Amino acid sequence: MSFALQLGEIMLRVLYYTRPELCLEITIEEETITRISFCDEPLNEVVDGAFEQEIIRQLDAWFAGESQEF
Repeated sequence: MSFALQLGEIMLRVLYYTRPELCLEITIEEETITRISFCDEPLNEVVDGAFEQEIIRQLDAWFAGESQEF
């Protein structure tokens, strides 16, 4: 789940990752994760872009115990 916000020349994207009992808000700037924080619920359910899909793939692997790196 993601959305974009333009602040001057900087494009920030926010991705939401949810699992039972967990909601993470991930801020992305120019293909770099700049912040991960807990949230109560996602603001949207849209996932755009290959970078966001890769983040979700890696988080799924992490929480499934299949990976120790992110």
